[in-house]
Order: sequence, then structure tokens, then C-alpha cells
Amino acid sequence: MAKGDFSLELLPFGICTTSMYFTSLALCTKSEKVFHFIFPWAITGSLISLVVADLHYALPHFRYIPYFGNHGFFLLANLYFLIVLKYRFTYKNLLKSGLIIFIYSIVMIPINYLLDTNHLFLRELPEPAQPMFYWMGDVWVIGFMFSIFLLFHLIYAPLYLYNKKHPIELVKTV
Repeated sequence: MAKGDFSLELLPFGICTTSMYFTSLALCTKSEKVFHFIFPWAITGSLISLVVADLHYALPHFRYIPYFGNHGFFLLANLYFLIVLKYRFTYKNLLKSGLIIFIYSIVMIPINYLLDTNHLFLRELPEPAQPMFYWMGDVWVIGFMFSIFLLFHLIYAPLYLYNKKHPIELVKTV
């Protein structure tokens, strides 16, 4: 930024930046509520980013390693909550988190146009993902949002099976 190369794309409004900050907050506070909010965002965002990297640099470039390190961090950190800390994630948590990201997306659409940015990929998808939604024309963003919601459900499927097999035992008080 000292060279005057600041970009509004660097503002922390993207899904991955949001996931990184809230995952870090959840780790520092051990907050199960923050985990419930960020889990599907972090898992979906990190998996998509690790497979369809929106990166303009190759391995020798110094930004390559932090990109994959950050995305790997919030993937592993959220798995840590599930596996090590034994936090539970329910369908109700999924619906709440999905509603929050939907509202966040609706708010970000005009902000992206005002700032001429592409946070949450709501104006343009990374090149490798474009063919999946090209056929939808100008309403591709609706299909994109729906596919994210489907991915949330796909990620939730193994948790549903686990929760069904290991129900939460309620403690009775006398």
C-alpha cells in the first residue's frame, strides 16, 4: 500500500476473510455460538478455494503459500471444533448460518456495485467456476447462491448421520 497499490478488493468483506476472522475469534474464545455461525461458511469456502483457487500467482510467488495456508487453517480449525472439542452442529445451526449468509449476500450486492468490487463473487465467478453457471445468463447469481446452500447441506450430511447415531443426551434435574 505504500506504493499506492491499494485495492478495494482488499477490504475484509469476502467469505474467506470473514471465515478467517470468525474462526480465529471462535478459537480464541472457544465460543460454540461463533462456531455454529461460521462452520458452513468456513468449510464450504475453504474447500472451494482449495479446489478452484482464485489466485493469480504460482508456487514460487510468496502469496501462494499464505493463500493455501489461510484456507487450510480455517478448514482444519473448524474440523478441530468438531473432532477435538466435540462441538455439535445441528440442522437448525445450518439454517441460521445459511440465512445469515443470504442476508449478507443481499447486502453485499449493492456494495459491490458501489465500490466496483467482487466480494463473495457476486459480480463475477473465478474463471474455473464460470462454465458451471454460464448457461443461466444474467440470473447466474441465483444459481450460485442456491449451489452454496446445497453445498452447505452436502457438508451437513455426515454430521446429520453422526448426530442421528449419537443423539445429545439431556440431563434431567430433580
